[in-house]
Amino acid sequence: MGIIAQRAALICILFAALIILAWTQLERLLLLLGQEATLSTAAARYIHLSSPALIVLTISNIIRCTLTAQLDILPCTGLSIVTTLLTPLLNWLLIYHWELRLDGAAWANVAEACIYFLLLAGYFLWRESKLRQKGQHTLQTWSLEPFRGWGAYLSIALPGLAMTCLEWWTYEVIVIMAGLLPDVTTSVAVMGVSFDITTITYMLPSGISEALETIMSNHMGAGNARAARMSLKAALGVGTATVFVTATAVFAGRSLWPKIFTPDSRIVALASSVLVILAVASIFDGIMCIFRGAVTALGRQSVGAAFAFGCYWCVGIPLAILLGFRAGLGVQGLWLALLVASALGCGAMAVFLGRLDWDKEALRIATSMAEDGITEAEETERLLPATNGSGSV
Repeated sequence: MGIIAQRAALICILFAALIILAWTQLERLLLLLGQEATLSTAAARYIHLSSPALIVLTISNIIRCTLTAQLDILPCTGLSIVTTLLTPLLNWLLIYHWELRLDGAAWANVAEACIYFLLLAGYFLWRESKLRQKGQHTLQTWSLEPFRGWGAYLSIALPGLAMTCLEWWTYEVIVIMAGLLPDVTTSVAVMGVSFDITTITYMLPSGISEALETIMSNHMGAGNARAARMSLKAALGVGTATVFVTATAVFAGRSLWPKIFTPDSRIVALASSVLVILAVASIFDGIMCIFRGAVTALGRQSVGAAFAFGCYWCVGIPLAILLGFRAGLGVQGLWLALLVASALGCGAMAVFLGRLDWDKEALRIATSMAEDGITEAEETERLLPATNGSGSV
């Protein structure tokens, strides 16, 4: 696992560097897409100042995934809570107290990323020092091994990247579309408020999805298809209940939540009407997130990528143009298109997983592992915590 983590770090940092390089042309791109000059300049500056956070968060995410794969989850959760509690203070200091405004928001973003990285890296290194004494450490001495096997790694990583980005990038395209609506300032502000709210509601099913991905992949790797399927059913049960609760909260507080972000009555009024649509969309988004975790655990990211492309790019974006501009529904039309795309994606994933031959999938995964030269015992030993003689951790 240590070699895989090192290989992931090299590849992900390379991708992050390429993204930061592309960001240097962001202002020019936004202007070419018809965005207002003032908004384009401000957005480009914010991204430029925030770019160090991308590298830091990339490394943090690799450490977190390594710990999660070994079922060491509570420290990651605790450190995330600590960082979250510090976030309002950092934003207040940098944005208002020191009057850095938009620049302060960017620097606060970098500061939050750095604090989380330092806490997580500190715990990880402390944990490694303890495990090294028992010969159970994750990281090995640096060698040329992480520079090999990139093809096999990317054959899994790139479809997974496409599956996630094809969905997330749809939202970015929708924001750009909002910048082309008549009342651009209000439209973009409403999209910002609604995206902040949907991000909050998305975090709960996202956590359930990550847990499912880890547990389900371990079960499938061990050839236990029945346990893997039960894990999916349990995650869907908890996740569905969770998204209905959050959707109800969004709907019930649709006139209150926007006021937390802005006192502008026009933005609050439009955002309140948008939150009715968002509440329904969040249900499908949350369930879709759980399905995506299951597809990832099965190593079927290419299927998820195909569904995302078909539902979001072939249906969602054209429908957004039709409803938002042709039908004159504005921001509400854009969100209706996202709702339809999410519902289609959720339905497609449900049909795929419902028709899946789980025993056949377990055999396929076992064959793939054998071809890679990884035995079940070796994989279990690397992924799961050590146990004592009685079987307890």
